[in-house]
Amino acid sequence: MRIRQLSQTIPTITEELYQLAMTAYPGGSPWNLAQFVADFANPNTIYLGAYNDQQLLGFISCQQVFDEVEITNVAVARKYHGQGIGQKLLASLLALVATSESDIRIFLEVRESNLVAQRLYHRNAFEMIHRRKAYYHNPTEDAYIMMRQLPKQKKE
Repeated sequence: MRIRQLSQTIPTITEELYQLAMTAYPGGSPWNLAQFVADFANPNTIYLGAYNDQQLLGFISCQQVFDEVEITNVAVARKYHGQGIGQKLLASLLALVATSESDIRIFLEVRESNLVAQRLYHRNAFEMIHRRKAYYHNPTEDAYIMMRQLPKQKKE
């Protein structure tokens, strides 16, 4: 398996992301195809994909503006759950956004019921900082806002 940064040079990439998200999340994709297309076109957005040969196994996305990053999606195809792909995607993203110029604050939202994702984020030093009531739909449930501070990287 290899992690690579995704770009618009892959003609069907937004459709692939949407289809994977549809199968990865219990209630289907939280975003529609148009949202993926718009997000992917945003110059502040980063997408990383986990691939086995040409097959997309999972992806992570974020928007980075200066010293703040918001992780917007983490999705792994269901048949690959439990194989460490989410961890590899998250670690790759953290390494990519780390900078020697300043501390970076990374935020994300996670469903209250998504205990597997919460464990992943806690293992990676994210802490819950807030709860949003009835944030998610299908089904309606609270979201935990989590944050991690990445310290400025020392120059070698």
